[in-house]
Amino acid sequence: MKSLGRLLALLALLSLLATAGAAAAPFKTGLYVGMTSQHKPFSFYVKTTRECGRRAGLCLYTKTQAYISEPCTNGTETNAYADPGPLIVGKSGIVKETLNLFSTVVIYIKLGHNGTASGRFTATDTEEGLSCSSGTVTFTAKRH
Repeated sequence: MKSLGRLLALLALLSLLATAGAAAAPFKTGLYVGMTSQHKPFSFYVKTTRECGRRAGLCLYTKTQAYISEPCTNGTETNAYADPGPLIVGKSGIVKETLNLFSTVVIYIKLGHNGTASGRFTATDTEEGLSCSSGTVTFTAKRH
């Protein structure tokens, strides 16, 4: 009877360890392809590489820039591009970057353990009293 109890306790412990190991599975590498809420394509690679200045871990970089439309206060429109990378993917699967070119573009990407990704971009531009902003542009992507 004691050995049955020990066996059950051991099986329960192994089950917990297996579940914890599955939850901590690494993010999937490869090409992620998706679409923004402005109906524009966006794709990027997640790879194990030294390109981000580290010996181990994951790196994210763009394949297809996300075009972001920015309506302006005077009724005209401008645009920006989200072009992240190469960037280090944090242990939580989150990548953040702010690009300051003609427009300020803030990028937030969250990788899922199941080969999916989601995120958001915002682009703003103010010059000569004219203000242009994309608002929040979201995207979802899947690994191909």
